[in-house]
Amino acid sequence: MENNYNNCTVAGTITEVTNGITYLSITRKSGKEDMVKVKIPDNYAIGDTIIVRGKIKTESYYDTDNVRHLRTFIEGNGIYTFTDDQNTIRFEGYLCKEPILRVTPKGQRIVDYCIAVQDGGQSYYIYCITFGDATKLITSLNIGDKIHLKGCLQSRDYIKNGQPRTCNEVVGYDIHKVIMEAKDGNQEWSIKIKETRYAKSRDYAKV
Repeated sequence: MENNYNNCTVAGTITEVTNGITYLSITRKSGKEDMVKVKIPDNYAIGDTIIVRGKIKTESYYDTDNVRHLRTFIEGNGIYTFTDDQNTIRFEGYLCKEPILRVTPKGQRIVDYCIAVQDGGQSYYIYCITFGDATKLITSLNIGDKIHLKGCLQSRDYIKNGQPRTCNEVVGYDIHKVIMEAKDGNQEWSIKIKETRYAKSRDYAKV
């Protein structure tokens, strides 16, 4: 059964346009800057401040090092002007890898996981990270379980093969397990959200 729930809103200032990818600078409440990749028409200029509404997607590409990479981006279908930074991601998908739980020396729980989002006959693999109490739901899930996630798209710098790189990943902070139930034995389906809800943990505010 294909999932068509994939709705994202990001807003920021255009800082760069390269090879069809527009980079938006979005400032978190902590003051840290995220660089979020979007695909939009090319009639916008560096320095423009815009809202982009669309869908989260991924694609493979080869960089100058001839190594295959995965790019996470927002494909925009509506662009507007705005006054404040905004960064909201909502989608449903299926857990496709075993979550990896980490605990920092200060005791903060962090879980990394991947959600397969089906849209338009294709599957997009979205790498996510969650902090605090919300990790309890993620670590209790099985591969194939359906998730409804609300969060934001953030950037992370890292070094690979001696080269500095930046990737985008979703920080999930409002997460539900979606339960599918058959109606009266026929092929129609109803969707129920599991009552257990792990919403906006205090840890998220520190991100």
